[in-house]
Amino acid sequence: MVPWFKYVIYGVEIGAVAYFLACLTLIFVQRRLIFIPCQTIEATPADYGLPYESVFIPMPREETIHGWWIPSPSPEAPVLLYLHGNGGNVGANLPRVQRYYAIGFSVFLMDYRGYGWSEGRFPSESRMYEDAETAWQYLVNQREIPPEQLYVFGHSLGGAIALELATRQPQIPGLAIEGSFTSIIDMARDRGSYSWLPINWLLTQRFNSLKKLRSLDMPILFIHGTDDPIVPAEMSQTLYQAASGRKELWFVENAGHNDVAAVAGKAYEKRIWHFLQGNPSYF
Repeated sequence: MVPWFKYVIYGVEIGAVAYFLACLTLIFVQRRLIFIPCQTIEATPADYGLPYESVFIPMPREETIHGWWIPSPSPEAPVLLYLHGNGGNVGANLPRVQRYYAIGFSVFLMDYRGYGWSEGRFPSESRMYEDAETAWQYLVNQREIPPEQLYVFGHSLGGAIALELATRQPQIPGLAIEGSFTSIIDMARDRGSYSWLPINWLLTQRFNSLKKLRSLDMPILFIHGTDDPIVPAEMSQTLYQAASGRKELWFVENAGHNDVAAVAGKAYEKRIWHFLQGNPSYF
C-alpha cells in the first residue's frame, strides 16, 4: 500500500471513531445540556409580600415535589398552576407570580424534582411530565380546586410541559404559554451547533409541543418577546398556527426571553386575565 494512502485510511478511521464518540457523548449528556436545576432558593413569597404555604408532595422512591400555595383573599378566585422553565427554581419566578396574584389568581408554583427543595433524581422529560401531573392532581384532589377553575401557565420549557399536561387533562379551561418552542429538535437545528450530528436519532428528550397541539381543543394564549435571544419568536407563531379552538398570539415588542412581563407592563397580567376568563377582545 502506498504510504500516503495508508495515512488517509488512518485519518478516516480516526474521524469515524471521533464522530461515534461525539454521538455517544450527546446521548449521555443531553439532559445536562437541557436541564439546569438550581437547589438554592434565594427568595420566598414573603419577600414579595405574598401569603403562602410551603407544600411537599410525596412521590415514589421517597422523592418529593415542593411548591408554594399562594391563596387569593377570595375563596372563589381562579387558580393558576405555574410551570417554570429549564433553569433556576421557584424563587426566581416570584416577580411574575406577584403580578398574577395582584389581579385575582391564587397560584401554585412548583419545582420539578431536582430543582429547589424538590428532592429526586436528575430531571428528565418524562419525570417533568409526572411532576406537573402530580401537581395538578394535588390541586384537584387535596385542595379541591374545580378543574374548570384551574388554569395553567408555562414559561419556556414549562410551556412544553403545560401542553403535555393538557393532553392528559383535556378539561383544563385555558393555557398561557410564554416564550416556548416547537420541539427540542427544532431548537437544536436552529442553533446549528449540532447540525453535523444525526440529532433526530440521538435525542431522547424531545418535548415535541407542535405534535401535541393537534390533539388539543382549549383556549391557548401564546406570548413571545420579539427580541428573544434563546427561543425564536417564530416558534410561537408556528405553535399558534397549529392550535385549534380559541387562540391568541401576542408578540411583545423589544422583549427578550425573561423580561416579557417587565417590558409589557400592566398590559401583561391584564391580557392573560382577560384571555383566560373568556374575553380575548379586551384590548
